Amino acid sequence: AEHPNFEKILCEIISVEHNRERLRSILVNMYSDGVDPRVINQIINSGKWIDLPNNSKLFSAGDPSDSLYFLVRGFLKAFIGSNNYLTQVGEINEGEAIGEMGIISGEARSASIYSSRDSTLFQIHKKKFDSLMKSNPSVLYSLSKQIISRFNKKQVIVDRSKKSTVFLTIIPMSRGLFEENRLRVGEKLKDSLNSIEKCYYADSNVVNKQ
Repeated sequence: AEHPNFEKILCEIISVEHNRERLRSILVNMYSDGVDPRVINQIINSGKWIDLPNNSKLFSAGDPSDSLYFLVRGFLKAFIGSNNYLTQVGEINEGEAIGEMGIISGEARSASIYSSRDSTLFQIHKKKFDSLMKSNPSVLYSLSKQIISRFNKKQVIVDRSKKSTVFLTIIPMSRGLFEENRLRVGEKLKDSLNSIEKCYYADSNVVNKQ
């Protein structure tokens, strides 16, 4: 009663401690192979917290790769292209890192990152992370494995998408489109699509029969 801001301050403290524990779990999961727990603490103490509101930009393609981020809470999407026409190329879920490849290569950001909901991230500047990698090679080794794993995952997604593309067209019945005409339209469409990819045409008679 004497301190009206007590509840707000208490919630902020609890939130920070909760996020630190979530970050610790993320780092342990990422760098569990051979990384000293003391190094995990060094990483946690070397960065800062960022609150990214929904539909906000974290960075743009072409920006310098000056930081590594860990998504502790929320959801992000990656886009390429100009601000006038962006194409989504990926999603970033809680527990994933952003910018790890740029940290090692030093190349500019390859995509623009936007939040799809209110998000909380942990940011480590490149100079601090470089220092940690030099003094603890196990961090660099684990980070390299993470990059390779993400690259292989993307390759699998691309390969599967090429093998399992399905395009379904439904031709509706209407008062002005009789059965005979509908069949003719379906057959013509099937012949046209078969010249590009394998196509199968099913009308109600075929479906009922099978």
